[in-house]
Amino acid sequence: MFRHSKEGTSYSLNRKIQKNLKQPKTNAHVPRDLKHNSFPKRYDDMEIRTLSPAKILFFPLFLLLFASQTIVGCSPATTGETNTEPSTKESTTEPNTEPNQQEPTVTDASTVDEKGWSEATHGKDAEPDYETVFSLKKVHRIDITISAANWKKMMDDMTNLAGTFGAGNGQPGGQPGGQPGGGPGGVDPAAMIQACKDKAEGDACEVTINGTTTKGTCTQDQRANAVVCMVSGRPGGQPGGQPGGGGDLIPGDPVYVPAKLVYEGRAWHDVGIRFKGNSSLSSAWKGGSYKIPFRLNMDKFEDDNPDIKNQRFYGFKKLVLNNGFSDDSLMRDLIGRELFAAAGVPVARVAFYRVYVDHGEGSKYFGLYALVEDPDGPMLKEQFKNHKGNLYKPDGTGAALASFVQDDMVKKTNEDEADWSDVKALIAHLQADRSDAAAWRQGLEKIFNVDRFLRWIAMANLMVHWDTYGSMTHNYYLYADPGDNNRIQWISWDHNMVMMNMGGGGGGGGRSATQLGLPNVDAAQWPLLGHLIADAEYRKTYNKYVEEFAKGPFATDTLVARIKEVHTMISPYVVGANGEQPGYTQLSNAAAFNNSVETLKAHIESRQTAAAAYLKTQ
Repeated sequence: MFRHSKEGTSYSLNRKIQKNLKQPKTNAHVPRDLKHNSFPKRYDDMEIRTLSPAKILFFPLFLLLFASQTIVGCSPATTGETNTEPSTKESTTEPNTEPNQQEPTVTDASTVDEKGWSEATHGKDAEPDYETVFSLKKVHRIDITISAANWKKMMDDMTNLAGTFGAGNGQPGGQPGGQPGGGPGGVDPAAMIQACKDKAEGDACEVTINGTTTKGTCTQDQRANAVVCMVSGRPGGQPGGQPGGGGDLIPGDPVYVPAKLVYEGRAWHDVGIRFKGNSSLSSAWKGGSYKIPFRLNMDKFEDDNPDIKNQRFYGFKKLVLNNGFSDDSLMRDLIGRELFAAAGVPVARVAFYRVYVDHGEGSKYFGLYALVEDPDGPMLKEQFKNHKGNLYKPDGTGAALASFVQDDMVKKTNEDEADWSDVKALIAHLQADRSDAAAWRQGLEKIFNVDRFLRWIAMANLMVHWDTYGSMTHNYYLYADPGDNNRIQWISWDHNMVMMNMGGGGGGGGRSATQLGLPNVDAAQWPLLGHLIADAEYRKTYNKYVEEFAKGPFATDTLVARIKEVHTMISPYVVGANGEQPGYTQLSNAAAFNNSVETLKAHIESRQTAAAAYLKTQ
C-alpha cells in the first residue's frame, strides 16, 4: 500500500522494491502517470466502499501491473504538477537560452524525468559526495516546489516576524537603506559610520536601531578603519570597545514547510525548507526581494512521512542557500572559503547554484545562490579526527569569550548532554594568570588549537574579515575534537562580507599598516584575540603567517586570476537576459557586479601594501 506525504507525493513502493531486490542504485521508480497530486492524503480518502464491482476488479489488476512495471523498470513519464509547460530539459553546465521575462519563468521542474531512490543519493549511510554537490567546475541548478498553501504559510509567518513584505527600508543590493547590515543590536555598521561623518572621536552622535534613534559616541574602530557611532549602554562592536553582536532583526526562526527538490533528474520529497538569516533575511524581506536565503533539512518531516526517514542529499542532511547579501560580486562566500582553506583553517564547502522555485505560480528563477554545507554534518568527519564532539555556534555577549554565558554558547551537537566543560575550560584559562608566559601557553595549547586560530587571525586581518570575532560576537564555530584530546578547534563562518571595509562596497583603502598589527585590541573584552596577539611568541607566529599568506594564497596575481575565473563562470546567471531579474536579486545594480573584479583587485592591492608596511615594523 502506498504511503503519502504532506504534499501528496510518494515513492515508498519504489524504494521498498529496490531494497528487497538489493539494488540500491537502480533507477526504477513510481510511474509518473500516477500524478502526485492525485494521491489521497489518507487511506480513507480512497472511498473504496463506494467503488463499483468493475472498479473493485480493476484496482488489484492495476496494482499488479504497477508493481511489475516498477520491478522491470518502466520508462519515465512526466509528473502531474500543475504547470503544463512543455519540457525543455536543460543542462546544468550551459546557460538557459530562453530570454527571461520580468518575472523569469522556466520549464516546470515537475516535467523532468525523475530517477528513483538510491542509497548513494538518498540514503543515510551514503558517503558525502563532495565532488557532486560542491563541484566548482560548473554552476549547478536546483528546482524547489512548494505548494501554494505552504508558501502562504511561510510568507504569513515571516509577516508576523518582520512585518509586511516589501514595506521596510531594505532595497536590492542586500543592504537595508543601501548599507551592509549585521551590526550590534540590529544596527547597520555603515549607518554607524555615516552617523559620525565629519565628526571627531569622542563627539556625540545618533544612530537608528530597529527604527528607533539612539544616542551614542563617535569611536575609532580599527577594523572599519573609520570613526563609528557606538551606542551608549549597548554593545560597541569593535576591538577596544564593548563586543558587538549580530542583533536579532528577525526574532526567532521562521517556520519549516515540506518541499520537493529536483537536482540532476532526481527528486527528494518532503524536504524541510525555511527562510534563514538575520541581516540577509531582513534586507531581502523589507526590500521586497524574493531572493531570500533558505535553509534545507532533508529529513525534517520524517515523522509525518516515514518513507523519508534519514533522507539525505548525496550524504548531506543540512544545507544552506545564501543569497549574496551585501556582496555585489556574489563571490565572497566562495573566495573567503578558499582563502581560509588555503591557510589551513577549517571551513565549510561552497558551490554555486541557480535556484528555481515554484510556489504555485510556475517555476521562477530566484537567482544565483551560494550553497554552503552546515558544519553540523559530514564536515566534522571530513576535517577533524573524530566527529562526535561538541560543536558550538556562539552568538551574543558570551561569544566574546570573556565570560561563560550558557545561552550564548549554542550547542549544535550533543544537545541533550548538559556538558559545556570543554568551552568552560577555555574561557577559564583565558582569565588565568599569565605571569609565566610559557606555562600559560602550554596550558592553553592543551585545550585549544592555537596554531589554527593564529592562521585564522592572519588571514582574516590580511583580507579584512570584520564581521566576526574581534568586532562582532558571531560568525564562528568552536568544535571540541575527541580525536585531538578534546582540544577546541576554530571554524571560520559566514564570509559574504570579507574583503571589504565596514563602509561596504569592497573597495580599496583598507586598514592602515599599524591596524594590521591590532594595537588597540582590548583583551578584557576580546581575551582570545587580545592575549594571543600580546604574547611575543604568538605574535611571531602571527607575523610569519601574514607574510606567508601575502606571498601565497593572497598573492595579487594568483588571487585576481581566480576571481576572474569565478566571475566568468557565474556571469551568465547574474546579469544579462538569463541573469537575475528585478524582484529576484540582491545586486545594487548590474554595473557593480560587472566592476566587481576590479573592485576586489583594488582591495587586494591595498592589503598587500598594508601587509608589507606592517611587516617592516616587526
